[in-house]
Amino acid sequence: MEIKTAIVMLKKHGYDRFRKLMKERKVPGSDAAGLSDSYKVHMESVKEVKHVLDEFGIQYTCVRKGCFEGCKKNKPDVIITIGGDGTFISASHHIMDNTPIIGVNSDTKRSVGKLCHATAETFKEKLSALISGKGRIMEFTRMDVTICSTKKKLCPIMNELLVTTKDNIKAARYDIEADGRKATHIDSGLLVSTGAGSTGWIYNASRLLKEDVGRIAKELGHGLDKDRLVELTQKMNDMHICAPTERRLMFRSQALMDNSISEVSLASGSAGKIKITSRMLDGMLVIDANRKITFAYGETLILEVSKRSLNVVV
Repeated sequence: MEIKTAIVMLKKHGYDRFRKLMKERKVPGSDAAGLSDSYKVHMESVKEVKHVLDEFGIQYTCVRKGCFEGCKKNKPDVIITIGGDGTFISASHHIMDNTPIIGVNSDTKRSVGKLCHATAETFKEKLSALISGKGRIMEFTRMDVTICSTKKKLCPIMNELLVTTKDNIKAARYDIEADGRKATHIDSGLLVSTGAGSTGWIYNASRLLKEDVGRIAKELGHGLDKDRLVELTQKMNDMHICAPTERRLMFRSQALMDNSISEVSLASGSAGKIKITSRMLDGMLVIDANRKITFAYGETLILEVSKRSLNVVV
């Protein structure tokens, strides 16, 4: 693959914001040393990635997370993110074609980077393999969301969508239809996830504790030693994980009321297409744990597997 140009999206590091706060006032209880160390490691990663790009003669433009729009006029051959999953996901929202993306985890000790399959140490190897045609690319499934009243499609979602209320303390209420099955829910929010997101928010919302598994086993008359209990709990939790290439959507109702006005058969599951209608005066959608959109009463969404997969270098 010929690579002449690249866009490099950089993480907005917490230390930048911390330094600004420190100029304005003291921040009690802050971990200045930890933030400073993390920032230094991050900047060393940025320096190494730039060095490798220079070595390969690739022209690149650096942008901050959330400042991608100005670079879309000139289509790059590859997009590189340096940071963690948040930076990677932010960049993915702007990719509507088959441009490959390389995620570089800039601080593996402090940054969550399950979507980032490179580090500063392995970046040169990943890039070299991509150029030589030996690199491995996986087509990660994304989610399309269509607002029915306007026919508008939101940006392709990488991880998950949350249906909730604006202040998050009132109960969420909505009608849900998944592959022809219907229900009305009253809960604290609905999570809908792709395979890539199945190890994140929705996983932790669904996760069983070993104490719960132990109590169930005891009720069934099965005594489990500590190692077997940990093993069984992990096995049950891993059942919620899907491959990032899986062409289906997972959903999970959070704290679903057991006196819901319809059967509770849609508390969790998977589907290729999901329809949701708001029954909330203050409904809200949260896209990839970042962007918020009002979800008005009576508004209907169609969620489905996107035809626009993301080409991720792994």
